[in-house]
Amino acid sequence: MTSQEFQTLKQLTRLKPDSVATLGAYLVLCNGLTQVQASKRLGCTQSIISRAVRTLLDRRRIARQVA
Repeated sequence: MTSQEFQTLKQLTRLKPDSVATLGAYLVLCNGLTQVQASKRLGCTQSIISRAVRTLLDRRRIARQVA
């Protein structure tokens, strides 16, 4: 996923722009880290990142269906 696509999808969610979950999702979706790697880097649980990733991927799926 490109950074621009991530920023656009982020606007379609209730994720806080500067939250650990959002940053973790960025590391996973745009930088290619695993959820475990991102959670260790950010000092949070993998489940926090997993929920944010799932939310963003759901929004992408919905956006593609509409387009």
